[in-house]
Amino acid sequence: MQTKLLRVIPTHEFLMVGGTKPIYSNIRLITATNKDPRQEVKNGTFREDLYYRIGVVMIEVPPLRERKGDIPLLVEHCIRKFSAAYNKPMCGITHDAMERLTAFPWPGNVRQLQNVIEQAVLFAGRETLTVSDIFADNHPSTLPSLQLEPGLSLAEVERRYLIHTLQQVRGSRTEAAKILGISLRGLHYKLKTYRQASRVTNVREGSNS
Repeated sequence: MQTKLLRVIPTHEFLMVGGTKPIYSNIRLITATNKDPRQEVKNGTFREDLYYRIGVVMIEVPPLRERKGDIPLLVEHCIRKFSAAYNKPMCGITHDAMERLTAFPWPGNVRQLQNVIEQAVLFAGRETLTVSDIFADNHPSTLPSLQLEPGLSLAEVERRYLIHTLQQVRGSRTEAAKILGISLRGLHYKLKTYRQASRVTNVREGSNS
């Protein structure tokens, strides 16, 4: 597929399956990834020539935990969106609930926030979302409580929260992925990364002993 894209991008031409006549298409190509493409090039999983072909304008979007100021805007947007979708008139959200949402680390980023607000709107019994609506124990949007000591890296916070979420749903990766707002494939990738990091740590500790 990467080789085919290398041909299509500069010429804007491609062949349909079984076709013999090139088809011209005037497109604007926008790509997105949750991986570091430069690292993928070094790993040999992404072609370097394709990286430079598509990397005309690069925009790095930081995770939601690093742009807390966006959370109130996203919450208000989601409330309007889902109140219309479920035909439930909602006036907004209380100050305390918004503070809790803003303080949350959101390892699943915007998708997790969207899922939480959608379920809160769906289950809410009033027109204004409160802390109990969002952090309730009676619907899937529950955000598991987790005590974290100061000084932890963001990567370690994410790892502990993910594992804690798995414990809350008795190991169901499908349910954990839904709560975290990530794909099942993304969850598997994170768990694999954690296991690899643990093995590296164990090897290093063994070599020092």
